Amino acid sequence: MIEVVNLEKSFGENKVLKGITETIATGEVVSVIGPSGSGKSTFLRCLNLLEMPTGGKIVVDDEEITAKNTDINKMREKIGMVFQRFNLFPHKTVLENITLAPVHVKKIPLEDAKKRAMELLSQVGLANKADSYPQELSGGQQQRVCIARVLAVNPEIILMDEPTSALDPISAARVEETMLELKKDYTIAIVTHSMQQASRISDRTAFMLDGNLIEYNDTKSIFLNPEKQETSDYISGKFG
Repeated sequence: MIEVVNLEKSFGENKVLKGITETIATGEVVSVIGPSGSGKSTFLRCLNLLEMPTGGKIVVDDEEITAKNTDINKMREKIGMVFQRFNLFPHKTVLENITLAPVHVKKIPLEDAKKRAMELLSQVGLANKADSYPQELSGGQQQRVCIARVLAVNPEIILMDEPTSALDPISAARVEETMLELKKDYTIAIVTHSMQQASRISDRTAFMLDGNLIEYNDTKSIFLNPEKQETSDYISGKFG
């Protein structure tokens, strides 16, 4: 479980997050939606301390990760992140990209790491691409390799920042299928501009606007019966 309490983040005089309080239960998928500049990605990056909050606290499984004595590297083994940009090493094969962190960070024997990597590639439908290089793959395939790479360090929580925004509809659908398959084993938080995607894959959805959490509810309620006028206006396309 992730508990976010009065989370704030400022860049100089610019206050990007303004007291966000939100709980993400173990095993659920939560989407964060809102217009550009609403603070969605900053919020997600704070959850694994890629951005250090300037106020409030984040508690993961009863451990406050925003405490000063937090081992950030150990924490990030628990909380993996998939970015919009694939960031695969172009001169390493798919298999090598996936085994890199387990071998060099977690000190897992290479053969064990390879075995696990092949299992993960099968899980994301790319077992036949182990010896390929990133530039030989489609965008959707590269993103699924990135998901496998995150899973290789055995996280409990997966954060995804616009993972399908650069993909064509077919590739995006395959990545969404992968997300849904992961749902039974992981807690997932995803930032997305696609309200259709949020409605398809999420248990709950958070709507952010100007650094504030406007509404947070089960996804069906958010899209069919929002409580706040701002949420309704955004979903209906009046702004965004």
